[in-house]
Amino acid sequence: SNRLATYARRLVVARGFRRRSPRRARGIEALTRQQTPAAAAATPTTTPATSMASPAAPAAPVAPAAMPAAPQQPQQPAEASSSPAAPSSSWLPGWMRRVRLPYPGSFESLHQETKGTFPNSQLIDGVKLGLAKPASQHLQVTHTFTLGGRQQPADYHFSATYVGAPDEGTPVLMGDVDTAGNVMANCIHQWSRAVKSKVQLQLAGAQHQLTTDLDYRGADFSANLKAINPNVVDGSAIFVGNYLQSVSERVALGVEGMYQFGNGMQQSGLSFGGRYRGTQGTFTGNASPTGGVMLTYHHRVNEKVAVATELECNLLSRQSLVTVGYEFDLRQANFKGQVDSGGVIAAVLEQKMAPGVSFVLTGTIDQTKANAASFGFGLLLGGAQ
Repeated sequence: SNRLATYARRLVVARGFRRRSPRRARGIEALTRQQTPAAAAATPTTTPATSMASPAAPAAPVAPAAMPAAPQQPQQPAEASSSPAAPSSSWLPGWMRRVRLPYPGSFESLHQETKGTFPNSQLIDGVKLGLAKPASQHLQVTHTFTLGGRQQPADYHFSATYVGAPDEGTPVLMGDVDTAGNVMANCIHQWSRAVKSKVQLQLAGAQHQLTTDLDYRGADFSANLKAINPNVVDGSAIFVGNYLQSVSERVALGVEGMYQFGNGMQQSGLSFGGRYRGTQGTFTGNASPTGGVMLTYHHRVNEKVAVATELECNLLSRQSLVTVGYEFDLRQANFKGQVDSGGVIAAVLEQKMAPGVSFVLTGTIDQTKANAASFGFGLLLGGAQ
């Protein structure tokens, strides 16, 4: 303590605390007088030498040492600021604090990757000519002609799409009409980053169908509520709701329910779905208590090659169908093909001849039926589908 007092006294003189700030010097002397009894009590009294050193104790009260340590006091607020942050996440499970779960997508798009590998949606029967032309900055019109089909008669489709500016908050409007009088209209509006609604109307002769969707997107989950043909007069409607939740970085689980009522009957159904996404492959599945099972697997071999398989079966009727498909996505061409256990083989080749110009060749054959083959080609201009 004597050595520390001597060092403190020299430090005070060197820094000029007494000359620069008399108030601080008086505070040091007061603190010295308060700490003197404690220093004297802690000093052994067995030898006269210690008693001779006691007069130096009044100047030694480590006060100068305490003054240099005083700047460490502002660390106390840091402890106070860190303490409120702990309760903010202490109630969460540990795995949720360590891992931020990804957005799983919608329940209806569980099999989207596999379905996109199959060429079913691009098959042409006969000749098809599509022309897409922008009418303005926000409006685009499409003309589609189909001729010479064996299963589908010749027809003409006129489609229009309106997309407003992102900052205007206007909905996306889409419409389609053909020569048979069939009309389809869609209205999609993004209310916020999490809420989106969609209204679809289909008119085919005397039949019509009205579908309204409401989607909610969370950070790691998605929810959808759908109403089909709600009729207040007849008291009939079909309601479908689904929910998909990410339970880990690779696994997502969900459930979908359906309820139908009207015309003196009621019907309900329930199905479960899940997806596992690996480094190169994605496995998805759906199952319902009525016996319907659907399993798909999509494997990305590399950036240009992908393969997929699908198993669809009904455990009650003991019927099943297995489909295997592949896709080659080259720089100037895209080739898709599939073959199923029912004997149906299909293929599509799309050649990109120039920006906005594509030539398409398609073919389908059913090995189990006679004369069940179709061939088609098309020319798509301006990015028409």
